Amino acid sequence: MERAVTSFLQALQTNINNGMPEWREELVIIKQFQDLKPTTFIGSPDPMVADAWVKDMEKIFHALPCTEREKVTFATFTFKDNAQEWWLLTLEKEEIVTWAKFLEIFYAKYFPDLLWEQKASKFIHLKQETMTVTEYESKFTQFAQFATYVIPTKARKVRKFEAGLDAEIKDSLEILKLPTYTEVVDRAYITEKEIKASRSLEPSQKKRFWKRDNRRSSVAPPKRVNTSTTSSGNPGSTNPRDGTIPTCPTCGRTHWG
Repeated sequence: MERAVTSFLQALQTNINNGMPEWREELVIIKQFQDLKPTTFIGSPDPMVADAWVKDMEKIFHALPCTEREKVTFATFTFKDNAQEWWLLTLEKEEIVTWAKFLEIFYAKYFPDLLWEQKASKFIHLKQETMTVTEYESKFTQFAQFATYVIPTKARKVRKFEAGLDAEIKDSLEILKLPTYTEVVDRAYITEKEIKASRSLEPSQKKRFWKRDNRRSSVAPPKRVNTSTTSSGNPGSTNPRDGTIPTCPTCGRTHWG
C-alpha cells in the first residue's frame, strides 16, 4: 500500500509541477487521509473483518470530506495481497466511481447473502442468557445492522433489546417504560449491579442474623421484681411464704416478725 500511495503522490506532484494546480487540492486530501491511519485490508475470509474495515473507512470519510470517486480511490489504496489482486481484476471488468457501487461489489465478494442472513437470524433470536449486559449489548449492536427490518423505529429497537434481557432485569425495566435505547441500556447496567450486590450480601446477612439470634438466646432473662403490696397497703410488703422479707408496718423497715 505504501508503494502505491507513494507512486500516486509522485504522479500528483508531477502534475502540479507541470502546471496543473487542480491536482493540488487532491494531493492535500490524500495526505490527510494517510494521517488518519486507515486500516489495511488483505481480504479476510471473516465477514466481520470486512465489515469492520468498511466502518473504519466511513468513519474517516465523515471526518475528511471526499467526493464519491475519491472515497473509492482512497479506500482501495489500503488493499493488500488478495484484496489488491481482486480489486485489479474487478477494475478490468468495470469502472467503479461511486462508494455505493463499490460497497455493492465489495459485500458481494466478502460478505455474501448467506452469511448476511445468518447474522440476521442471530440478531432475531438473540438473548442475554449467560452473558453480562455489556456482552449482550455488544452482540446486539453487532448484529442489528444485518436485520434493520426487525427494528424499523427507535421504539422497536428499545423493545427488542428489553425482550432479550435476563428475566429479572427485564421485569424491572418494563415497569419503567424508558423511551430511548441509551436509557434502557444504562438502566440495565444499574439493575444488573444491584442484583449482583444483593445476591452477594445474602450469605453474610444470614450469618450476621444467626449470630445475633444466638447471642439473644444465650442471655438469661432478667429477674422479675415483685412490686405487689400486702393487704395493709404498704408497698413492697409480701407474703413471708414466698421468701421475700416483708416491710414492717410499725417501724417501716424490712425484717421478719
